[in-house]
Amino acid sequence: MANVFLRPDLKTAGGEVSDILLNGRYIGSLTVVYRELQRVSGAIQLDQPSLPFSDKEHVLNHIQTYIQAFASSVEAAECTVYVSYSAVDCYIDHFELNGEDEFEDDNYFEDMDEEIETLEMAGKEYHLVIVGEGRSNLEYHVYDEEQEWAAEALITIRDEDVVGEIHWLFDPEEEEIEAVTALLMSDFDEEAIHTMVLNHHYENELIERINCEPSH
Repeated sequence: MANVFLRPDLKTAGGEVSDILLNGRYIGSLTVVYRELQRVSGAIQLDQPSLPFSDKEHVLNHIQTYIQAFASSVEAAECTVYVSYSAVDCYIDHFELNGEDEFEDDNYFEDMDEEIETLEMAGKEYHLVIVGEGRSNLEYHVYDEEQEWAAEALITIRDEDVVGEIHWLFDPEEEEIEAVTALLMSDFDEEAIHTMVLNHHYENELIERINCEPSH
């Protein structure tokens, strides 16, 4: 089965852009803008020369599942996403606005940081990126220094208790488990956490359970 995943490229207060990868190869992009409790809208651009028609349905099913979960997490009343499947014939990498007031949607452009945490351990650098957020849930992707997807972390927060399920794309070494555990812990305020349990999985098997001890 072809491996499809979304690699976050930009995340703002009112939207996000992700690269679509098939077996580690770029095949298109997903753009989504939203307002919580209102509307989600966006566009999927699939690069026809890079994506065989035989894989198109599988890719769209994967992205549709992500969008449905995303729309549910922001409690959107409406959701509309347009899909195009063609060769990209125009690419703009630089532009200048003709006037200072060309764009006025401050809600979309504020807080332009990508919510990325970085940790270097045992000679390797890992990046933590938030790709989904709900009232009591967080979804992270973990990348290595070469921007290869290493793991996915699904975090559930109940009052002062945190439980995480980390799913690795490869069988990790002990130092890699320790590095990602430390990275996830660094993204939380230890003063606000009572317990934190992180379960590490590989190929649907639990390989290690870590009871983290926040320093109060």
